[in-house]
Amino acid sequence: MKIISEIEVEALPAELPEKIEVNVEHLANIDDQVTVADLKIPQGVTVLTEAEQVVAKIGELITKEAQEQAAAEAAAAAEASAETAPEGSAVEGEVPATGETPVEGGEKPAEAKEEAKPEA
Repeated sequence: MKIISEIEVEALPAELPEKIEVNVEHLANIDDQVTVADLKIPQGVTVLTEAEQVVAKIGELITKEAQEQAAAEAAAAAEASAETAPEGSAVEGEVPATGETPVEGGEKPAEAKEEAKPEA
């Protein structure tokens, strides 16, 4: 459902309205709405927009702070679930901590096959 901000009307040039009043007194609860059919259209004006189109609707109040807090909580939850993953299991996008560089096909690079021995 798309909320519209303009409607299409047909009238003689002298009868074209500059504005159309919208009564919003009955909008008190979330999801209450005003449709094109609810508008007070002056006499001599024909509305061409579908009557079921929504002009105004009451939605839940979401502030920028609430959005930021929700994003922070989601990030914290993702981090917590990554920390609680069993040790030794790789989380998607992580490289196992074996000191080896992963190569396609699961093989070690040629120079990584030989282990360097510390000199005594």
